Amino acid sequence: MHTDITRFHGGGGTDVRAAFDFLDAEGHADGLACTIVLTDGYTPYPDGCNTPVIWAMTTDMNAPFGEHCRVRERRAKRRSPQRGGGGATSSPNSSSLRL
Repeated sequence: MHTDITRFHGGGGTDVRAAFDFLDAEGHADGLACTIVLTDGYTPYPDGCNTPVIWAMTTDMNAPFGEHCRVRERRAKRRSPQRGGGGATSSPNSSSLRL
């Protein structure tokens, strides 16, 4: 199974510790089966989390704890216009991510 996601562009400055601080504050993480973080990995890391963590990394970086999976870019397939409706086509520069 996979999910297509629109291409995201980053600009730096991410600090995932704020999200973990929020989860740890006042029991927000209570009842969560896990925390999934989509990141390029260029961020300061918290010391840990109260739930299991899955890091979906867009680079070859590794977080200091939790499980890791790689999110790789793949080119979107071009589609032919549909008859009568003049359907949309994919741009030659479009791409998506496969999880």
